[in-house]
Amino acid sequence: MFFFMAYASARILSPKIMKDSNFKTLGFNAMATCYITFGICSFFSAPLVTKMGDKWSLFVGTMCLGVYSGVFILPLELHEADNVDPTYHKIAYAVVMLGAVVNGIGESILWVGAGHYVSLCASDSNKGKFNSVFLGIFML
Repeated sequence: MFFFMAYASARILSPKIMKDSNFKTLGFNAMATCYITFGICSFFSAPLVTKMGDKWSLFVGTMCLGVYSGVFILPLELHEADNVDPTYHKIAYAVVMLGAVVNGIGESILWVGAGHYVSLCASDSNKGKFNSVFLGIFML
């Protein structure tokens, strides 16, 4: 849960930080790529979650969120360095965009796995309560 809260903070702050670090629209483009990939992969992630199981799908999805959080280290380090070759900015852009694709795939696996796990834990009489608690904790 703490990992997801850290990821959510990084996701919200990344467009502003990237803009302030002379990477212009990299944060916005990464978020857009992430959500486009998430939307497309959501159609295909249910069979993958069924094959992997809930525990492993939640683990893999969370690790993909970690990859996305970690890829922002490269552009921020380049911003702090002196006399950086412009080619490194292009490499950083590509690494962040690749991380956004990995994140979109991981998020689709994570959300389908979490939804499936919650539906398995709940009966028909308390399914609404379980989903409410899950989304309430998620919104923290």
